Amino acid sequence: MNTMNLVPTTEADASNSAAKSKKISRRRGAKAREKMMIEGQPKLKKDNRNPSTTTSLFTNEKDSNEKAVLVAGKGKTKKRKRKKESNVPKPGEESYKTPTQLRNARKRKAKRRKQDSVTSDMVNDSIGTKGKLARKGEKRGTGRGDDPSTQYISNPLACPLVVKAKQYFDQLDIPFETHMGEKKNWRTVSKLPVRRTSRDSSQECTIGLFKPNSHTIVSVPDCTAHHPSINNAITSLQSICNELKIKPFEETNGTGYLRYVCINIERCSGNPQITLVWNSSPFDYNHNKNDYDSHDNNDNDNDKNEPGNQSVKLQLKALIHALHSKKEELKIHSLWVHFNAQWKHADNIFDFGTSTTCHALWKHIYGPKHIIETLDMEKNGPSEAVNLHFPPNVFRQANLDAFTKIIIAIRKYLTQYNIIRSSKQNKTLPTCCELYGGVGTLGLSLHDLTGFLLSSDENPFNEDCFMKSVNCLTSKVHKDKIKYISKNAKDMLQDDNVTNDKEGFEILVVDPPRKGLDDFVLQSLMNDRVQNKKSALDKTKLLVYVSCGFDAFQRDCNALLKSNRWKLDYAEGHVLFPGSNAIETLAFLKAKS
Repeated sequence: MNTMNLVPTTEADASNSAAKSKKISRRRGAKAREKMMIEGQPKLKKDNRNPSTTTSLFTNEKDSNEKAVLVAGKGKTKKRKRKKESNVPKPGEESYKTPTQLRNARKRKAKRRKQDSVTSDMVNDSIGTKGKLARKGEKRGTGRGDDPSTQYISNPLACPLVVKAKQYFDQLDIPFETHMGEKKNWRTVSKLPVRRTSRDSSQECTIGLFKPNSHTIVSVPDCTAHHPSINNAITSLQSICNELKIKPFEETNGTGYLRYVCINIERCSGNPQITLVWNSSPFDYNHNKNDYDSHDNNDNDNDKNEPGNQSVKLQLKALIHALHSKKEELKIHSLWVHFNAQWKHADNIFDFGTSTTCHALWKHIYGPKHIIETLDMEKNGPSEAVNLHFPPNVFRQANLDAFTKIIIAIRKYLTQYNIIRSSKQNKTLPTCCELYGGVGTLGLSLHDLTGFLLSSDENPFNEDCFMKSVNCLTSKVHKDKIKYISKNAKDMLQDDNVTNDKEGFEILVVDPPRKGLDDFVLQSLMNDRVQNKKSALDKTKLLVYVSCGFDAFQRDCNALLKSNRWKLDYAEGHVLFPGSNAIETLAFLKAKS
């Protein structure tokens, strides 16, 4: 047979030839296939998986492992590509994710893309095309290097949430000015994760920050936002940990010991208060005796994070001794250990346990128990400065200098409020209730402008700090009119002693977490309570709202304005974290007459 007749000259000829070959193959079977064999080719075997193709039976030893497919009408052979092995983790392997986990990850990724698109459009609308190009890398966190805290550092007032806040208040026809302090070295509180650097790295662990929307750790030894003492402490502590081969926490399986390092700076001295968050149940360590007194005498080494295991004790002992030996060099204010043996996927840095277990989870090793801070309000502060007490287990503003400006703004507003109030023949000072009060950073700074101050918070460690600050006041008059209730906001408002108070509270001050006001608090302010029960906020005339989560504030503010009980009187913004997409909102709402 002449092989030249089988070679198509055009693409159309090739297509027709292939179609004709298929038809012949179906009609005549093996006989038809033999007629289409190229001269010199060995006998072909029908491929049962695909009846329209034929496979050569090579006898040559060199080609015995190769499979070739005869392309009908072309007289050519192609090597069949071998299927690549999948890199997807299988059940039981370290990085395996269930179908539900994969689906949720896709949803989160899509949601982030949508949010990035919306906020990017908002920023571009406000700063123009030139700004869009200048900040294109920053939106993705790549324009300013890997440090997540410097994402918008070139122009912090143009970050998406600041723009969103301005647009919101413009719609309400309320002037909105945004204030910002220093762009460098403002952070005096930092909670830093400790994780393994990489599988192939000689370094055992890294102390740094997580990249946005991930748990990928980034080393930030020279973070511009951090107080210099924090950067110095991170560098020294990371070196010590790698030298001692301290095992960092592993999120995949919950092993390892050092979860986080938390550093608070005493502003007057620059000395760091260091807390080691240790992945273990509590056990006692007596620094003088260089000894451990375990609460659990079970020496079962199968549970690597129980106090019965000697490794978890010895590593903590070695780390504490190394830090103590460099106490003077690092100028350490104090050292604490917090035991946090929560589930590996728990998001909480601290484990506050229950009212009966919380105290055992914190171990003070050496140094003063509190950092004592006073706020510099110049001529705008109270006649007697308040000494605020901060151990590591209470909330403290990361940028206390900038937060002081918020307190000054509140004091100025309340001063004018009291002047107008006294002009109406009301000589007594207004009663004030503070929810989400912490250790009294905000509330105690207003004590001279109120007739009676009741503060509250659910953290069991707050009340002791609050009362220590009150006891430092020299005026007995001020001490007698200040009270603290250690309850969450809802339980505080439902307390019989509070609800039965005939006077009620004329002023309510709230500084809630990022999620905003609790539903019960919001309903009480809206006069939308279950069964119309009496509320301590029935007589409230002024609401001072300090918000660290703008989306939650917008939701709460809309609900309050819609209730027709409140009107927005004044608002301003404060950028406490320059470089991050965040804004602190201060708003004053007055009850309608």
